[in-house]
Amino acid sequence: MENPFYYYRIVTGEDFADRKAELEELSLAVTSQARVFLVSPRRYGKSSLLTALLTRFDRDSVMTVYFDVSKVTSLRALLEKFASETIKASETGLDKVAKTVKDFFPRLRPKITIEQDGTPALKLDVAHGESDLLENAEEILDAPEVFAKKRRKPFLVVLDEFQEVLSFNGLDLEKLLRAVIQRHEHVSYVFAGSRPSLLLDMVSNRSRPFYKMGKIFNLGKIPRAEFKPFLLARFRKTGYKIDGPLMDHILDLAEDYPYNAQYLCHELWNHARDKKHITVVEVDFCLNKILGSLTAVYAQILEGLTLKQRNLLRAIAVAGGYNIHSEHFRKSHDLGAASTVAMSGKLLRNKELLEVESGRYYIPDVFLKEWIKRNLN
Repeated sequence: MENPFYYYRIVTGEDFADRKAELEELSLAVTSQARVFLVSPRRYGKSSLLTALLTRFDRDSVMTVYFDVSKVTSLRALLEKFASETIKASETGLDKVAKTVKDFFPRLRPKITIEQDGTPALKLDVAHGESDLLENAEEILDAPEVFAKKRRKPFLVVLDEFQEVLSFNGLDLEKLLRAVIQRHEHVSYVFAGSRPSLLLDMVSNRSRPFYKMGKIFNLGKIPRAEFKPFLLARFRKTGYKIDGPLMDHILDLAEDYPYNAQYLCHELWNHARDKKHITVVEVDFCLNKILGSLTAVYAQILEGLTLKQRNLLRAIAVAGGYNIHSEHFRKSHDLGAASTVAMSGKLLRNKELLEVESGRYYIPDVFLKEWIKRNLN
C-alpha cells in the first residue's frame, strides 16, 4: 500500500488538498484575460495549486504555458524556455513546430533539437551578447498574443517564481515585459512567487514597471476546516485509526503549513504501518525523527550565520516575533542595538530564513523553528 501523504513533489487529482475557493477565484480571473500576482510563502502548496488550475483548461479551448523561472540561469535560457513552451502549447508534431519557428521567429535563427524524451526543444542561435538578445526578446515575449489571434483561442501563461526575473537584466527586462504584456488582449497571466516581499514590491512600488499591473492574490494556508478532514480521510481510507483532537495537535505542531503537515503525516503513516493506530506517542517519536534527520542541514545553515543572527532566530523561535526592535525584546535576548537587529532581520529575510507579516517576524520553516528551540542555548 502506497503512502498517501506527499510533501516532496507537486500533487494532483485526489492527492491535492481541495482549495476550492482559491481555484474558483483564480479560474474566474484568468478566463477574463486578467493579470494575477499570486503571492505565497514557501510550503503553502503554490505549485500544486497552479497545476490544478492548468488542468482545468482543455488544450482545444485554451492554450497554456507553465514554467518555473527559478529553473533557468540566464536571460538567454529564459527566452529559449519561453519560446519553446509557447510553441509547444500552440502546435504538436515536429514539422508544425519547425514551421512555426520559421514563421514567427525569423530574426533569431532558431534550430530544433530533440530531447531525450523525444519532445522537440527550441534553441536560439544568437551571435552576439546578452544586450542584443534583449533587443530581440520582444519578438519572443509577444508570441502568446500572436498565437492567440492566429488560433482564435485564448492563451494562459503561468510564470512560477516570477521574482527571479530580477536576476536577468533587472529593470530593463521588467520594462520590456510590461511594454509587451500591457498590449496583450487575448492572454491571461499568472505571476507567482514564493518570496512575498520581492513580488509585492514589483507590483506595489510606484517606481517599478509592474506597479498596479494586475490583481494581487495572497495565498494563505489551507483553512483547517478543509485541511483537517482531508488528512483524516487519508489515514482512515488506508485503515489507520486517528481521532480529530490528535489531528489538531499535528496541525498545531505544523502550524497549519501544508508541507510540514504532510511531511509529519507521511512519517506517521510509515511508522505505524503494523498497528495502524496513531497516538501522541507516535507523533512525538516522528517529530523527533524528522528533526534528527534535518540536524546536519540545519547545523550547516546556522554555521553560516553571525552570532547576532543566530540569537535573533532563537529569540523569535522562543518568544515570538512581535516588537523585535523594542528595547525590552533586544535586552531580554542580548541582541544589541536596534540597528543591529534591523540588519540581522534584513539579512535573514534575504536568506529566506525569516519572514514578516503585519509587523510580526516568523520563521517559515516550523521544523527549523523547533530545532532551534531545542538546540540553541
